[in-house]
Amino acid sequence: LGEYDKALEYHEIALDYLTKFEDENSKFITLNNIGDTFLNQNDYITAISYFKRVLDTDDFIKKDPLIYSKALSNYARSKLYLRDTSGISASFSKAMYLQDSLNDIVSMSLTNYYMAEYALVKKDTNSAIAYAKKSNSLAKLSTNNKRVLESLKLIGELDTKNASQYVQEYI
Repeated sequence: LGEYDKALEYHEIALDYLTKFEDENSKFITLNNIGDTFLNQNDYITAISYFKRVLDTDDFIKKDPLIYSKALSNYARSKLYLRDTSGISASFSKAMYLQDSLNDIVSMSLTNYYMAEYALVKKDTNSAIAYAKKSNSLAKLSTNNKRVLESLKLIGELDTKNASQYVQEYI
């Protein structure tokens, strides 16, 4: 709802409770969510610090590969928005590999969308279109209507030759 300060307040309360109960998994979910909140506020440096807390935890990739993959994808996305492209491709690829192995279609759709954005920064329109189309097909499989619309909009902007088809489907 865009009430980021309230969201952060409640996440901090949740972290406090989770520390008392020593619920490590939920703690890392909350840390990822806090990072995501900062990412949505365009505070990428703070977002990265929260994602790193998840990613730098020993053996967390084995304990919860799903949360790890989400934090990794969000970390790479934050770096992308800072225009720091070092290691982004490897991070996205690792996140997608984990998501694929877990059959997490929703996260795969999102990561493919981020890869399309990354390809655009690299001025690789063909790859951007391919990733956006993959994001779209995965979004349809998972009935994620928001991602379907976002990917259609992006494809329509990139694939000028077939733009009317994608714009019509978007409408």
